[in-house]
Amino acid sequence: MKNYFKVIWRSFAKNAAKLISLTVIMALGIAFVAGLGTLSPTILDAIDAELEASSAPDFIIKSHSPLGFTEEQRDKIASLSFVTATDAVTVADRDNDANTRIYVYASFDTTLNELEIEGEVPSAAGEVLVERQNNYTEAYSAGDKITVLGAEYTVTGIVSNPLIFDRLGEPDTVNTQPLEKIVYFSAEYFPLTMPVTDVYASADALRGLDRFSDEYEERAEEYAPKF
Repeated sequence: MKNYFKVIWRSFAKNAAKLISLTVIMALGIAFVAGLGTLSPTILDAIDAELEASSAPDFIIKSHSPLGFTEEQRDKIASLSFVTATDAVTVADRDNDANTRIYVYASFDTTLNELEIEGEVPSAAGEVLVERQNNYTEAYSAGDKITVLGAEYTVTGIVSNPLIFDRLGEPDTVNTQPLEKIVYFSAEYFPLTMPVTDVYASADALRGLDRFSDEYEERAEEYAPKF
């Protein structure tokens, strides 16, 4: 038995470097897998915090009418007991114009979904804001030219929309292909009269809840039919 333990000890001593290497490799593997396990929650927590900080809406109500929301309908949504704030915006996707999404704002000083703007808001006809670059859109800077709806516009600033945070691209609502242009117009200088297509709304009952949690989803589904 004594010789047996001697042989075992000699084997360990002879292969000490290999044992240490294997131990380090296994420790690194465990650490790597453990890190991957926390990656998703960390990213979701960061996105949730950003959405909360920018007052992202809890609900986006879209009109089924080509005429959009009437003022009476918007007032009715705002008057719901659980609604704490609303904002209105026009959103239109055009697949025949290089997969372009057009936002038209009556004012860029919004209560909900606060846009981060690097540059200046449009102050004259022929000026637009452009969404920040992702994997499918081009990079623009203030002063650049962009063609939208067959006309050329001057870019006055770059927008970071809290609801568009994926660099893999934002799909359009027509053919689900990634958008190539996302532009923001001021209603005051937009060449057409556009209907209000979307109403953003927030609910006090959802404050403090993780937007990616089951509880948030269940409570949102509870209130959604009331619109």
